[in-house]
Amino acid sequence: MADLDLSRDALVEILDTIDEGIHAVNLAGETTVYNRAAARLDGLRPENVLGKHILQSFPSLESGTSTLLQVLKTGRPIYNRPQTYTNYLGVKVHTVNTSLPILSDGHLVGALEVAKDLTQVKRLSEQVLELQAQVAGSATRKGAHRSSRTADSSPKAVYLFSHLLTEYGPLIEVKRRADKASHTNSSILIYGETGTGKELLVQAIHNASPRHSDPFLALNCAALPASLLEGILFGTVRGSFTGAEDRAGLFELADSGTLFLDEIQSMPLELQAKLLRVLQEGELMRVGDLRVRRVDVRVITATNVLPEDAVREGQLRSDLYFRINVVRFDLPPLRDRRGDLAVLTEHFIGKLNGRFGARVRGVTEDVADLFANYSWPGNVRELENALEAAMNLVDEGLIDIESLPIHLRNYAAQHGMWQVVASDARGPFTPQATGTAHRSGEGQGSGEGQGSGEGQGSGEGQGSGDVVGPRSNDAASAERVRTEYNRDRAENSAELNVYQKLSAEKLAQEPWVGALEQAGLPEFWHRIETSESSSLGWKDLQSAFERIILTHAVKSAAGNVKQAAELLRMPRQTLQYRLKQMNIE
Repeated sequence: MADLDLSRDALVEILDTIDEGIHAVNLAGETTVYNRAAARLDGLRPENVLGKHILQSFPSLESGTSTLLQVLKTGRPIYNRPQTYTNYLGVKVHTVNTSLPILSDGHLVGALEVAKDLTQVKRLSEQVLELQAQVAGSATRKGAHRSSRTADSSPKAVYLFSHLLTEYGPLIEVKRRADKASHTNSSILIYGETGTGKELLVQAIHNASPRHSDPFLALNCAALPASLLEGILFGTVRGSFTGAEDRAGLFELADSGTLFLDEIQSMPLELQAKLLRVLQEGELMRVGDLRVRRVDVRVITATNVLPEDAVREGQLRSDLYFRINVVRFDLPPLRDRRGDLAVLTEHFIGKLNGRFGARVRGVTEDVADLFANYSWPGNVRELENALEAAMNLVDEGLIDIESLPIHLRNYAAQHGMWQVVASDARGPFTPQATGTAHRSGEGQGSGEGQGSGEGQGSGEGQGSGDVVGPRSNDAASAERVRTEYNRDRAENSAELNVYQKLSAEKLAQEPWVGALEQAGLPEFWHRIETSESSSLGWKDLQSAFERIILTHAVKSAAGNVKQAAELLRMPRQTLQYRLKQMNIE
């Protein structure tokens, strides 16, 4: 029993540390749990509430208005009910409450309410709306005042189509079609994964449209609780609910301009029905108002999940989907437009150089290869963030793998692009971006995280802190890793010695040997023939044959890079980047 009492005391202490108000009552309606957050919201002391009936502690409540008593009566939970009230200290409080039945062996024994304080969120949202109203000049939009409004009085979009950098054919076509669609008033739906540039495209459409001098407003539907979203979108009137003020919503503030609603599938279904009416009729009513207000707003929506999936899973009303899906643009993920990596990398480095006062020239070949093979789940935003992280460490020269964020270093280590070598007998190991894997054979990396010829690290290597984490100071561990490393080197040398025993004359007859010499790589062949081949890896072979292909393509095109790129079916800028990296004239 002592342990049980201790656990209860610990539970009370835990409940007093959380931000949500917790209020529990027993079957008689008497308060059994009332944490500090709940007391703060209500302006009461816990000792004035604990052990008392809820109606005694809160005389303004009735059996029909208390959600806790309703749950005790019905045994059914009540989810996310908004509530606005003035507490005992005279402070207006806005909460969203969830009330749940407490069951023991299947029998109702009490009720629990969790209250989330939205007072600060609501206050900040209202301040944002007031600022937007001032900037948009909403009070001067009607009648003769409309003609006197200056172009600078409206919130502006900053991006143009020229900011959407690409040489990827499908995305170029999206830009072309979006430019044409910008001159109409049709609704637009944009699908794209997070970080693909949805808002950039939306702003470009607005700036190319006849509405470019009018307001551009944007709202992420997932960023606000449902209880606030309706008022923010459609506005409120004084007295419609406790604490409500006369305030225009985003639709009125964006009148004659563009309203961008991101993550539209996150909007509650009941609000989607109200949005549908605005799109169909061009009119709305503020929350709690009977007056119909006309608005002229172009609505552009976006989603980071396939709209068809959102409809199928009940996140998006089918009637709203057909209304917003008049013009549709699908933005490709970065993994599908790898040819744009070079131009995007160059652009972001130039941008960050100006911002940081740095002199970074580009990225190393290892980093370029890493970028080309990585899947980029965060898309263009992830690429920009990775380069920004690196340029916090590098202010000139080239960005190397060691400067990249840890998840990219992990990826490089796991795929044989970044590995650990022994430094000396006195100290730990130094991560080095070498691009050469020392372990060959069946694709099994050593415990040090050295990748195989196939580019696959072992399970030990992938999880090792020696690869990408803090260096080990354990002398025994260092000696073990050094021993395994030297053994691997010896095995590699033994395998390559067999290669060296082959007749050099016979190998010289192979067509690829001549191709190496034609590509200006006689020293590469020399490394294969001699003991220097112990440092030869798969990365060297890849680079050599890439040089052969690029050199041959440029020669076939008589030095015309554009024609060579067409022969190779790769973007011209990517080819130029690789030629520059490999010093091919």
